[in-house]
Amino acid sequence: MKKTKKLISLLLAVVLSVGLFAACTNDPGSGSTTTNGETTDVGQELVADVQIATDKKVHFKIIYPTDTADDVKESIFSLYEALVTRSNNGIVLISEANSDSYSADAAEILIGDTGYPESKTVMNNIGYGDWTVRFEGKKLVVTGYSRDALRKAITQTIQTVKNASDGQGNITVAGDLCLSGTNDAMINNLPRYESAAATLPVTADEGQNASLAVMKQSTAAEYDAYLGKLATQGYTLYTSNVIEENRFATYTNDKYLISAGWYPYENSARITIEAKGSLVGLESDNVWTPVNGITTSLAQLGLGTEANDYPYIGMSYVYQLADGSFIVIDGGFASDGERIYNYMKAKAPNGEIVIAAWFITHNDPDHYRAFVNFVGAYRDMVKVEYVVKNMPNSFAYMESGSDENSATHSLAATLPNCKVIKAHTGQKFYIRNAVVEILYTIDNYLPLSLDNFNNSSMVFTVDTEGERALFTGDISDYPASILLPMYGEYLKCDILQLAHHGVRNGHGLNMPNMIELYKAMRPEVVLWPSSEAHYLNADNMDESEQIALFSWNLEGMKSARETWIAGGDVITVFELPYSHFSAYRFDPSNPHPTPVAKNVASDSDSLNYHEVVGDAYIEHVGWADGK
Repeated sequence: MKKTKKLISLLLAVVLSVGLFAACTNDPGSGSTTTNGETTDVGQELVADVQIATDKKVHFKIIYPTDTADDVKESIFSLYEALVTRSNNGIVLISEANSDSYSADAAEILIGDTGYPESKTVMNNIGYGDWTVRFEGKKLVVTGYSRDALRKAITQTIQTVKNASDGQGNITVAGDLCLSGTNDAMINNLPRYESAAATLPVTADEGQNASLAVMKQSTAAEYDAYLGKLATQGYTLYTSNVIEENRFATYTNDKYLISAGWYPYENSARITIEAKGSLVGLESDNVWTPVNGITTSLAQLGLGTEANDYPYIGMSYVYQLADGSFIVIDGGFASDGERIYNYMKAKAPNGEIVIAAWFITHNDPDHYRAFVNFVGAYRDMVKVEYVVKNMPNSFAYMESGSDENSATHSLAATLPNCKVIKAHTGQKFYIRNAVVEILYTIDNYLPLSLDNFNNSSMVFTVDTEGERALFTGDISDYPASILLPMYGEYLKCDILQLAHHGVRNGHGLNMPNMIELYKAMRPEVVLWPSSEAHYLNADNMDESEQIALFSWNLEGMKSARETWIAGGDVITVFELPYSHFSAYRFDPSNPHPTPVAKNVASDSDSLNYHEVVGDAYIEHVGWADGK
């Protein structure tokens, strides 16, 4: 694959050559249809057949956008090869779009949004979820709003070239040929966005019957005008939010839910549409009664026994709220489901477990499998009110090399009276005495290729009892490069879940944006969702190697007074509001637990890996000049 991509990049970077075709049907599945007529030279009006190539000569040049994704480049290369082969090894010219060299009279195959007027004309006359191949003036326009749609258009173009070849090096197609189809029916329901920008929207399938449109180079005024358009077309404003200068709004009608956001850091609007289902609860709906004797708390669950096979991963957090209900974040491996249940059973008022919300950052096994195990074993013994997630579609899993598992979707849907929410950036969840605010989802990443599945992690804050905790899932440097300009100082938190278990594997060796992100977060308490085994096992790397490996984490923790590794079978509880060094290990047999951390911060410039307190490892981070 690497060799192929290298060849593609080389070919697409050099001026080579090409010619193409034309044909038309509104039902690609039924096969192409062509209009027979006399062959017309390229320089004449395209009203009859067009000769794309004659023996060893291709009359059309391939033009593609400068920001073309690798998967689309592979398809373009396949088109290039088809033209070379079917023209008896003719020369095919190919280059990136360049407005300075544009000529309306040049015979060209335009791939995607080239910025040329012919591309814009064609794209303005098809739906956001459609693809098409047709002539506009002297250009053969091959286009679609999403990468997937564009690849389909190119595939149909390749097939047309093959069908139109006479085997003697000549390729002739109908001048009125038009191939078209719908790739994403959901996005076609989105009202059209009006923008003065030269670039057109790009779209992506978000999975679970949701689709995204990204309006590049959009102004705040255009965004406001679009919200007004939604109102005139029967949509009603449901919620809105402003974070720094980022603006968010949710609109609904009887069929659809639209989540809109305007992001000044990239001058874009990002808008999703999905089938109307469960809605985020309003603040006015958040009616609850505190229970005497219940103290709001956050628990970091150790990784249990299964993590021995994966000694540096796993993530499981449980809030208990003031009415005794719970918020669960991820949960860990399958074997952790039982541990979550036992903890909540011991803490729940009268033993009745109510999970107000279960948030799943992303669909990696060390994060979601506990949910699957838990629901399978305890669904009739607990009440789950919300399941909140934003998982990508099947193609994104394939791109990232991960295996899709739909168990979270199917199981969540079977929970009685449970609302399943596909979270979107900017949303707020009012849950008893907690407010959860979504800061990042795959809404902010697409339509980029998901080469690292961890970058689909949901990032959010939980504010309760005056403490702000920030959960980052498994994000890496690219999401950090989005979060930092979006929010800046707003990222300041009291408690931070260290991203991706504090490991760099799969994320590369250079993490400059993560370092700057952590500096903006400036946590006082860091939660490290990993087992001690990875850090303390004598058979593993020594301390100096570990510090080098996790150096960007250490930069991020300079402000921290306490850093807690999740450990194995222990459960660490932080009562909120949190007083430093008051965390304790949960033991249901001990009604008056003793804090296990000593009341002093380390003055070293690295983790004290081998400090032992009782039977638990407690890691402190402290910089004398940073307190």
